[in-house]
Amino acid sequence: MKQVRAVALPVVGILGVVLGIVLAAAVAGALTNGWAVIGLLSGLAAALLIYRIARSWVPRRTVLEIDFDRGIVEQTPSSPLARAQAGNAYTLLDLLDALEQAAADKRVVGIVARVGSKAPGVARAQEVADAIREFNRSGKPTIAHVETFGELSSGSLPAILIGASFGKLYLQPGGEFGMTGMVQRKTYLRRLLDKLDIIPELDHRHEFKAAKYLLTEDHMVAPDREATSRYVGAQFEQLLVGIAEGRGLPAGTVRALVDRAPLLAGEARDAGLVDDVLYRDQVLEAARETWANGARTLDIGTYLKRAKRPHRRGPTIALIYGTGMVVQGTSQFDPLMRQPAMGSDDMATAFRAAIEDKKVKAIVFRIDSPGGSAVASDTIWRETRRAIEAGKPVIATMGNVAGSGGYFVAAGCTRIVAQPGTLTGSIGVVAGKLVTAAAWAKAGITFDDVARGENARFMSSDRSFTASETERFQALLDAIYEDFVQKVAEGRGKSFDTTEPIARGRVWVGADARENGLVDELGGIRRAINLAREAAGLDPDKPYKITVVPRPRSLVAALIGRESRDDDKVVIRELLAATAPLAEAAGHLRAAGGSGVLSMDGVTTEL
Repeated sequence: MKQVRAVALPVVGILGVVLGIVLAAAVAGALTNGWAVIGLLSGLAAALLIYRIARSWVPRRTVLEIDFDRGIVEQTPSSPLARAQAGNAYTLLDLLDALEQAAADKRVVGIVARVGSKAPGVARAQEVADAIREFNRSGKPTIAHVETFGELSSGSLPAILIGASFGKLYLQPGGEFGMTGMVQRKTYLRRLLDKLDIIPELDHRHEFKAAKYLLTEDHMVAPDREATSRYVGAQFEQLLVGIAEGRGLPAGTVRALVDRAPLLAGEARDAGLVDDVLYRDQVLEAARETWANGARTLDIGTYLKRAKRPHRRGPTIALIYGTGMVVQGTSQFDPLMRQPAMGSDDMATAFRAAIEDKKVKAIVFRIDSPGGSAVASDTIWRETRRAIEAGKPVIATMGNVAGSGGYFVAAGCTRIVAQPGTLTGSIGVVAGKLVTAAAWAKAGITFDDVARGENARFMSSDRSFTASETERFQALLDAIYEDFVQKVAEGRGKSFDTTEPIARGRVWVGADARENGLVDELGGIRRAINLAREAAGLDPDKPYKITVVPRPRSLVAALIGRESRDDDKVVIRELLAATAPLAEAAGHLRAAGGSGVLSMDGVTTEL
């Protein structure tokens, strides 16, 4: 089995250009005047044709290579910093498109993959595993190799699920099968705040909205433990069953093996969790025997570029990505936390472009967000409704998480699709401030001011809420919560009274959300695209086109482009954001609680 090297085809193309120029020059030398010009242009055209053919060449017997250690991201980042940090990670849709294309491509004879330690998240892993299993139905062999699932530590169950979806799975002799289970650990800061004389004045709607507890408690309270136990247990069971099915083992057997893990390589082989214990070079040698007669390997990303992405012509379905914390203004990237933000201005612009484009017949809204600003979420929700009112169905598809504000922006969509392991719901609100006057006083810092207006100091962190401010604060929380629940009820075709009990800030897995009506169907982005075709009334037997809106910019355009904002300021703004005080602490809170609140300078309201 030979590898198609990256330099080979460009060299062929360059040689073709040189040959074309030589031929053109020869023709030009033999002819004069206009005939010479025609000869030169003909030679150049031939050279470009040769180069283009070389660039699109896929060997007759191709084995696709996938390196999951590169990581999987939702979309190609537009931020230069985000793109630099993402490196050469695959985008999810590229991976799915390539697998779909390859299954029907007679030139592709199989897949060989490296499964690594990078955890793609439960829902994303389920989507990739489903696509690999679908490819397996083509009858083409699939082989995966892993060096280790964990090293004296727990391995990633989502990564193990992906590995188990391949026809053959091999583990390095010195590796481990760290299938030890799942744990959800939360960090509580109340005792630290007490030592610093910082008073958290927060409230939420309602008892399951857990972000508040990270600052007001020193342990997991009963409602939070109930909800967390449910979604961790559900995700664990889904992964366990998926691994068992992939390896052809009873679920009970795999469950017992979890309690014995981490397992040595030989133990994993004897238990049937892997097919054999081999080094990577030995796996490749075995692959040569599987794919005899000169098969060549080609990276799956390169394959997609050469074979051309499917769904490139016909009526258009717009694909809009909403990734990261929901914020007001433009989308940004936090390089410290390595997380994007979903800016309401940019999202509104994308929806308006899709609405105004007559070629767009439907919209697929891909959401991977833990929530954020209530106002920004409301802005994006409105744009989904405007699209539907304009006659363009909007199908929401959820990634690893679409909770709180991430669910708010989906609530008005025509249909909602989620993976069984997606974390969603969290329909509620948490808000408040940290009163820091005593902490500053310890450092010899005091505050004084002159104010006009009864509630001018409402957002001040150097004093507690007054009685009247507390009353107003509670009224605001009630209004935000009721508006959220009402929008969900209307979007889901339910009454407020029916919807409210499944709200209250509770996080649900996609499977449970499907049962309680917060989600319409279980599936991934491909299912959402099919639903969009159906909702738009497109002929299922005719081709269609998927267009990302806005179109991803090249790295050069991202660095030097101007468009609707000053992109030369983007990097500076993101670097400044990375060094903002308390950014890391806020990120930990958001990761642990689904939506964080940390305001040293006023009232923060987040869904």
